[in-house]
Parts: sequence; structure tokens; C-alpha cells
Amino acid sequence: MEKVILLGTLDTKGLEYNYIIEVLEALKIKPVIVDTSCFDRWHGFYADYNCNKVAGLAGMDFEEIKN
Repeated sequence: MEKVILLGTLDTKGLEYNYIIEVLEALKIKPVIVDTSCFDRWHGFYADYNCNKVAGLAGMDFEEIKN
């Protein structure tokens, strides 16, 4: 199965990204979802990589870089 990285702010555009995810999955393309939202709160949308995980992979703490 093909993969594509889907990068975006799910806190404000979650519904739009859900639509894109559905289209990709219908095309047999696996989206890897990276949430670049600046808020550390649950917004109801799943991400493979949330803000805390992205910061951690960069060797940072999200609290240090969110502002």
C-alpha cells in the first residue's frame, strides 16, 4: 500500500483532514497523519504524530516551543 504524509493543524481543520483521509483510504493510500497544532489539548481527531511527539522527536519539550 502506498503511503503519504498528511501534515496539518487538526485543531482547526480536523473535519477537512478527515475528508482527505477518507479519499486517500478509498484510493488505497495510507495517510501518515502529523498534527502541527499549537495547542496541547484533545481536539477529537487522531494523529500518528501529535504536537508532543513531534517536539520529542526533535529533542525538545512541547512546552518550550509552543509559544
